Amino acid sequence: MGAENRGAVGLVDLRRMGFAQELRSVCKCWWRAGASRRQNLYPVLLAASFEYEAKKMRWVFGLIGTLFTFSAGAAPPVCDQFQKERRLVNELYAELAYVESMQAGPGWSFRAPAMESILDAPLGSACWLVRELVVTHRTELDPMQSLLSHPVWAIRTLRYITNCGDFRTTLPEKEWPEHRRAPRWNFLLLKGKSHVPYFSTWMSRDTTMIAPVDVQRKVISQWQNWYANEAAMFKFSECEDDNKWYF
Repeated sequence: MGAENRGAVGLVDLRRMGFAQELRSVCKCWWRAGASRRQNLYPVLLAASFEYEAKKMRWVFGLIGTLFTFSAGAAPPVCDQFQKERRLVNELYAELAYVESMQAGPGWSFRAPAMESILDAPLGSACWLVRELVVTHRTELDPMQSLLSHPVWAIRTLRYITNCGDFRTTLPEKEWPEHRRAPRWNFLLLKGKSHVPYFSTWMSRDTTMIAPVDVQRKVISQWQNWYANEAAMFKFSECEDDNKWYF
Protein backbone atom coordinates (compact mmCIF):
# COMPACT_ATOMS: atom_id res chain seq x y z
CA MET A 1 0.00 0.00 0.00
CA GLY A 2 1.43 3.41 -0.96
CA ALA A 3 2.09 6.17 1.51
CA GLU A 4 -0.86 8.18 0.25
CA ASN A 5 -3.30 5.31 0.78
CA ARG A 6 -1.83 4.60 4.22
CA GLY A 7 -2.56 8.24 5.08
CA ALA A 8 -6.13 7.76 3.94
CA VAL A 9 -6.51 4.69 6.11
CA GLY A 10 -5.05 6.71 8.94
CA LEU A 11 -7.96 9.11 8.52
CA VAL A 12 -10.56 6.40 9.03
CA ASP A 13 -9.75 2.72 9.46
CA LEU A 14 -13.13 1.28 8.56
CA ARG A 15 -12.00 -2.30 8.98
CA ARG A 16 -11.33 -1.89 12.71
CA MET A 17 -14.38 0.12 13.72
CA GLY A 18 -17.98 -0.66 14.53
CA PHE A 19 -20.62 0.72 12.20
CA ALA A 20 -21.69 3.60 14.49
CA GLN A 21 -18.07 4.63 15.01
CA GLU A 22 -17.55 4.37 11.28
CA LEU A 23 -20.31 6.89 10.53
CA ARG A 24 -19.02 9.37 13.10
CA SER A 25 -15.49 9.05 11.80
CA VAL A 26 -16.53 9.59 8.19
CA CYS A 27 -18.37 12.79 9.17
CA LYS A 28 -15.43 14.12 11.18
CA CYS A 29 -12.69 13.36 8.72
CA TRP A 30 -14.79 14.66 5.80
CA TRP A 31 -14.75 18.19 7.17
CA ARG A 32 -11.23 18.07 8.56
CA ALA A 33 -9.53 16.59 5.50
CA GLY A 34 -8.36 18.73 2.62
CA ALA A 35 -9.78 18.29 -0.85
CA SER A 36 -6.99 15.97 -1.97
CA ARG A 37 -7.33 13.74 1.09
CA ARG A 38 -11.14 13.61 0.74
CA GLN A 39 -10.62 11.86 -2.56
CA ASN A 40 -8.58 9.21 -0.78
CA LEU A 41 -11.59 8.22 1.31
CA TYR A 42 -13.21 6.57 -1.69
CA PRO A 43 -10.60 3.78 -2.18
CA VAL A 44 -10.78 3.11 1.55
CA LEU A 45 -14.56 2.81 1.49
CA LEU A 46 -14.37 0.58 -1.55
CA ALA A 47 -11.89 -1.74 0.12
CA ALA A 48 -13.98 -1.83 3.27
CA SER A 49 -17.05 -2.83 1.29
CA PHE A 50 -15.66 -6.35 1.03
CA GLU A 51 -15.55 -6.63 4.82
CA TYR A 52 -18.89 -5.09 5.76
CA GLU A 53 -22.38 -6.09 5.02
CA ALA A 54 -23.88 -4.52 1.89
CA LYS A 55 -26.64 -2.82 3.86
CA LYS A 56 -24.20 -1.02 6.08
CA MET A 57 -22.07 0.13 3.18
CA ARG A 58 -25.09 1.57 1.39
CA TRP A 59 -25.57 3.84 4.39
CA VAL A 60 -21.95 4.92 4.27
CA PHE A 61 -21.97 5.68 0.55
CA GLY A 62 -25.30 7.46 0.94
CA LEU A 63 -23.82 9.61 3.66
CA ILE A 64 -20.81 10.52 1.53
CA GLY A 65 -23.10 11.38 -1.37
CA THR A 66 -25.14 13.64 0.86
CA LEU A 67 -22.01 15.40 2.07
CA PHE A 68 -20.85 15.93 -1.52
CA THR A 69 -24.25 17.35 -2.47
CA PHE A 70 -24.26 19.68 0.53
CA SER A 71 -20.72 20.90 -0.04
CA ALA A 72 -21.40 21.55 -3.73
CA GLY A 73 -23.98 24.19 -2.81
CA ALA A 74 -27.10 25.24 -4.65
CA ALA A 75 -27.67 24.67 -8.34
CA PRO A 76 -30.02 26.08 -11.01
CA PRO A 77 -33.43 24.38 -10.84
CA VAL A 78 -34.74 22.03 -13.51
CA CYS A 79 -37.63 23.77 -15.28
CA ASP A 80 -38.38 21.67 -18.38
CA GLN A 81 -41.86 20.85 -17.09
CA PHE A 82 -42.78 24.56 -17.16
CA GLN A 83 -42.82 25.34 -20.88
CA LYS A 84 -45.79 27.72 -20.75
CA GLU A 85 -44.06 29.72 -18.04
CA ARG A 86 -40.86 29.73 -20.07
CA ARG A 87 -42.75 31.55 -22.83
CA LEU A 88 -44.04 34.10 -20.32
CA VAL A 89 -40.52 34.86 -19.12
CA ASN A 90 -39.31 35.13 -22.71
CA GLU A 91 -42.14 37.59 -23.40
CA LEU A 92 -40.89 39.73 -20.52
CA TYR A 93 -37.40 39.92 -22.00
CA ALA A 94 -38.83 40.58 -25.46
CA GLU A 95 -40.80 43.54 -24.12
CA LEU A 96 -37.70 44.94 -22.45
CA ALA A 97 -35.58 44.45 -25.58
CA TYR A 98 -38.22 46.26 -27.65
CA VAL A 99 -38.14 49.25 -25.32
CA GLU A 100 -34.35 49.28 -25.52
CA SER A 101 -34.45 49.17 -29.33
CA MET A 102 -36.72 52.24 -29.35
CA GLN A 103 -34.10 54.08 -27.27
CA ALA A 104 -36.82 55.54 -25.09
CA GLY A 105 -38.07 55.04 -21.57
CA PRO A 106 -40.82 52.49 -21.01
CA GLY A 107 -44.41 53.50 -21.57
CA TRP A 108 -45.49 51.85 -18.32
CA SER A 109 -44.77 52.89 -14.77
CA PHE A 110 -41.78 50.59 -14.13
CA ARG A 111 -43.85 47.44 -14.46
CA ALA A 112 -43.54 45.49 -17.71
CA PRO A 113 -46.95 44.11 -18.83
CA ALA A 114 -45.58 40.54 -18.98
CA MET A 115 -44.97 40.67 -15.25
CA GLU A 116 -48.72 40.50 -14.65
CA SER A 117 -48.92 37.29 -16.69
CA ILE A 118 -45.98 35.86 -14.79
CA LEU A 119 -47.80 36.55 -11.53
CA ASP A 120 -50.65 34.34 -12.79
CA ALA A 121 -48.24 31.38 -13.13
CA PRO A 122 -45.65 32.15 -10.47
CA LEU A 123 -44.14 28.79 -9.54
CA GLY A 124 -43.00 27.77 -13.03
CA SER A 125 -42.08 31.34 -13.93
CA ALA A 126 -39.96 31.65 -10.79
CA CYS A 127 -38.11 28.51 -11.87
CA TRP A 128 -37.06 30.09 -15.16
CA LEU A 129 -36.30 33.43 -13.52
CA VAL A 130 -33.97 31.76 -11.00
CA ARG A 131 -32.22 30.03 -13.91
CA GLU A 132 -31.54 33.46 -15.41
CA LEU A 133 -29.42 34.45 -12.43
CA VAL A 134 -25.78 34.47 -13.46
CA VAL A 135 -22.66 36.39 -12.49
CA THR A 136 -21.75 39.51 -14.42
CA HIS A 137 -18.47 41.41 -14.28
CA ARG A 138 -20.10 44.74 -15.09
CA THR A 139 -20.16 47.27 -12.25
CA GLU A 140 -22.71 49.74 -13.63
CA LEU A 141 -25.51 49.63 -16.20
CA ASP A 142 -27.12 52.67 -17.75
CA PRO A 143 -30.93 52.62 -18.25
CA MET A 144 -30.76 51.04 -21.70
CA GLN A 145 -28.17 48.44 -20.66
CA SER A 146 -30.21 47.45 -17.64
CA LEU A 147 -33.21 46.73 -19.87
CA LEU A 148 -31.16 43.98 -21.53
CA SER A 149 -29.81 42.54 -18.28
CA HIS A 150 -31.58 39.23 -17.68
CA PRO A 151 -30.25 38.79 -14.12
CA VAL A 152 -31.34 42.29 -13.05
CA TRP A 153 -34.86 41.86 -14.40
CA ALA A 154 -35.07 38.30 -13.12
CA ILE A 155 -34.45 39.59 -9.58
CA ARG A 156 -36.87 42.48 -10.08
CA THR A 157 -39.56 40.09 -11.23
CA LEU A 158 -38.83 37.60 -8.45
CA ARG A 159 -39.18 40.42 -5.94
CA TYR A 160 -42.43 41.47 -7.59
CA ILE A 161 -44.11 38.04 -7.50
CA THR A 162 -42.88 37.17 -3.98
CA ASN A 163 -44.46 40.17 -2.24
CA CYS A 164 -41.21 42.15 -2.19
CA GLY A 165 -39.01 39.16 -1.25
CA ASP A 166 -35.29 39.77 -1.53
CA PHE A 167 -31.91 38.34 -0.57
CA ARG A 168 -28.82 40.18 0.54
CA THR A 169 -25.48 39.06 1.90
CA THR A 170 -22.29 40.24 3.58
CA LEU A 171 -19.66 42.09 1.60
CA PRO A 172 -16.35 40.15 1.85
CA GLU A 173 -13.63 42.11 3.62
CA LYS A 174 -11.40 42.00 0.54
CA GLU A 175 -14.09 43.94 -1.35
CA TRP A 176 -14.46 46.76 1.17
CA PRO A 177 -14.30 49.93 -0.91
CA GLU A 178 -11.42 52.32 -0.47
CA HIS A 179 -13.47 55.24 -1.77
CA ARG A 180 -16.77 54.88 0.00
CA ARG A 181 -18.15 58.09 -1.44
CA ALA A 182 -18.25 56.68 -4.95
CA PRO A 183 -21.90 56.54 -6.12
CA ARG A 184 -21.79 52.77 -6.64
CA TRP A 185 -20.96 52.08 -2.99
CA ASN A 186 -23.39 54.69 -1.69
CA PHE A 187 -26.22 52.61 -3.09
CA LEU A 188 -24.88 49.09 -2.58
CA LEU A 189 -24.04 49.80 1.08
CA LEU A 190 -27.26 51.66 1.80
CA LYS A 191 -28.20 49.06 4.45
CA GLY A 192 -24.65 48.33 5.56
CA LYS A 193 -21.93 45.81 4.67
CA SER A 194 -23.98 42.91 6.04
CA HIS A 195 -26.97 43.51 3.75
CA VAL A 196 -25.59 43.98 0.24
CA PRO A 197 -27.91 43.22 -2.72
CA TYR A 198 -27.06 41.81 -6.14
CA PHE A 199 -27.74 45.30 -7.50
CA SER A 200 -29.05 48.67 -6.40
CA THR A 201 -30.49 51.42 -8.59
CA TRP A 202 -29.71 55.13 -8.56
CA MET A 203 -33.27 56.36 -8.72
CA SER A 204 -32.80 59.78 -10.33
CA ARG A 205 -30.59 58.41 -13.13
CA ASP A 206 -32.03 54.89 -13.33
CA THR A 207 -28.44 53.62 -13.25
CA THR A 208 -27.98 50.09 -11.92
CA MET A 209 -25.03 49.48 -9.60
CA ILE A 210 -23.85 45.84 -9.59
CA ALA A 211 -22.32 44.22 -6.52
CA PRO A 212 -18.94 42.42 -6.55
CA VAL A 213 -18.86 38.89 -7.96
CA ASP A 214 -18.65 37.19 -4.55
CA VAL A 215 -21.84 38.95 -3.45
CA GLN A 216 -23.59 38.05 -6.69
CA ARG A 217 -22.76 34.35 -6.24
CA LYS A 218 -24.11 34.31 -2.69
CA VAL A 219 -27.35 36.05 -3.66
CA ILE A 220 -27.81 33.67 -6.59
CA SER A 221 -27.25 30.72 -4.27
CA GLN A 222 -29.85 32.10 -1.86
CA TRP A 223 -32.47 32.35 -4.60
CA GLN A 224 -31.63 28.83 -5.78
CA ASN A 225 -31.99 27.45 -2.25
CA TRP A 226 -35.24 29.33 -1.80
CA TYR A 227 -36.68 27.80 -4.95
CA ALA A 228 -35.50 24.29 -4.06
CA ASN A 229 -36.78 24.37 -0.48
CA GLU A 230 -39.64 26.87 -0.24
CA ALA A 231 -41.13 27.80 -3.61
CA ALA A 232 -43.48 24.81 -3.89
CA MET A 233 -45.38 25.88 -0.75
CA PHE A 234 -44.80 29.62 -1.12
CA LYS A 235 -47.75 32.00 -1.22
CA PHE A 236 -46.94 34.18 -4.21
CA SER A 237 -48.44 37.67 -4.30
CA GLU A 238 -47.77 41.06 -5.83
CA CYS A 239 -45.24 43.48 -4.37
CA GLU A 240 -47.24 46.69 -4.36
CA ASP A 241 -44.31 48.95 -3.53
CA ASP A 242 -42.38 49.72 -6.73
CA ASN A 243 -39.43 50.99 -4.68
CA LYS A 244 -38.97 47.57 -3.08
CA TRP A 245 -38.88 45.48 -6.25
CA TYR A 246 -37.39 47.89 -8.79
CA PHE A 247 -34.62 49.73 -7.01
